[in-house]
Amino acid sequence: VVEPFSGDLDEYAAWLRTRPNAQGTKQRMAETAPTPVAAPAAAPAKATVAKKPVNPVKLAAAEKRVGELEAEVAELDRQLADPKHVADAGRVAGLGRDREDAARRLEQAEQAWLELLEGA
Repeated sequence: VVEPFSGDLDEYAAWLRTRPNAQGTKQRMAETAPTPVAAPAAAPAKATVAKKPVNPVKLAAAEKRVGELEAEVAELDRQLADPKHVADAGRVAGLGRDREDAARRLEQAEQAWLELLEGA
């Protein structure tokens, strides 16, 4: 049977300590406490691979390409959001395909740019 406790938290903590099964709790906890496990051995350090220096011309070209594609996607988004195209379903479908293609090319350009940065 569960009964409400009428005191505050400090009184409740004191009451718990006076209960018969609370006696020796620290001792039981020490006896049943899990033995500390040795820390796992540190993983061997990865061999540092000398990266090729980044070609600044290729990096600039990749950044320019990403910027151009971002602008293209933004322009297609703007056209798709333009209410004057709503009536022309064929135009909207074409813009959607163009946007999907531009987004795919942007993703490829970003991947190429990241590979240049990482020296892959």
